[in-house]
Amino acid sequence: MMRSVFMWGVGPLMTCFLASWVGRATAPSFFGASTLVTAARGAELEGAPAALVADAAWMLADPKTARRVTETELQRLYFVEGPQKSQILIRFALLDANPDGQRALYAQACVADPEVCADWRPAAQREHAKRVAAQLQLPSGHPPVVDTP
Repeated sequence: MMRSVFMWGVGPLMTCFLASWVGRATAPSFFGASTLVTAARGAELEGAPAALVADAAWMLADPKTARRVTETELQRLYFVEGPQKSQILIRFALLDANPDGQRALYAQACVADPEVCADWRPAAQREHAKRVAAQLQLPSGHPPVVDTP
């Protein structure tokens, strides 16, 4: 009887107290470790899941869903720099049916990434090829994609 009381009563309580004591002793070093990440790197890490979802939607979703996800990506443009910003703008231009809107988006992509300035067609073809290559592997076939001008 005494052994079962110790094994099922006192033993778990002692384990709980020991774990809380160790947790309190190491808490300052654990919570202080997050300050080692710079603010820019922290913002980049926060945007990683959204970029992953956007890439998956771009490659596998129908045009309506890809457009919706790209519109949410446009909301985070302020926090994105360089080639990533250019990629988002080019994807949105590929989904836009208005030629003037496409040209404006390509111009903004040029400002974000100077490599796109020389000729935006290779960058647009790379993004389009990502979408087509992924969707040709789907069993249901390829949904329609808006052609670029």
